[in-house]
Amino acid sequence: MDCRACGLSNPPYAADCEFCAGTLQPAAEADRHRREWESLGEKSKAEFLETYRRDRERYEAWVEKLRRDRKKHAVIGALAYGLGTNLLLVLAYNVGALGLLLVLLADAAVGSAAGFFVNRAKGGEYRGLALFGGAYLVSAPLKMLLGVLPHPLGGGMEGAGIGLAIVMGVLQSLLIGYVFGLHLSLKRSVED
Repeated sequence: MDCRACGLSNPPYAADCEFCAGTLQPAAEADRHRREWESLGEKSKAEFLETYRRDRERYEAWVEKLRRDRKKHAVIGALAYGLGTNLLLVLAYNVGALGLLLVLLADAAVGSAAGFFVNRAKGGEYRGLALFGGAYLVSAPLKMLLGVLPHPLGGGMEGAGIGLAIVMGVLQSLLIGYVFGLHLSLKRSVED
């Protein structure tokens, strides 16, 4: 039985995950599975428990590697998000040097937080998509507040260009998050 919270396979009779204590199934269902488990032969039980032990060791090693890589993933998130979402902004709108520096620093901080939290969530393409997409929801108003990015409803061609830059920034941030989360998930499946 795979845990929905952490992904670890647990014995079929477990009510709660033995790793993260997440709920796997109701107690009545766990009791029914325990009775089925007890009716199995000793050889089948031993084979399953050995496979479970190896899977758990690999999972714990992967989680420990994620813990060690949190700073690295925060830096990657900062670079990917800070540079990735601002490339189009610089091309679409003439941002001055000071404005660009402020935007890059703000987006690096937001991207770093998103990378850190995707790591803490143990990857997942949709988690990455949500976290980096949410980062853009924080970042765009911050850019407008800093005066680097005019409001898209400001009118004229400038407003339309910024509106397009914002839409493209949203799409870029969603793509960055999706790829980032997918990368962490794939690393786990390759290392398993």
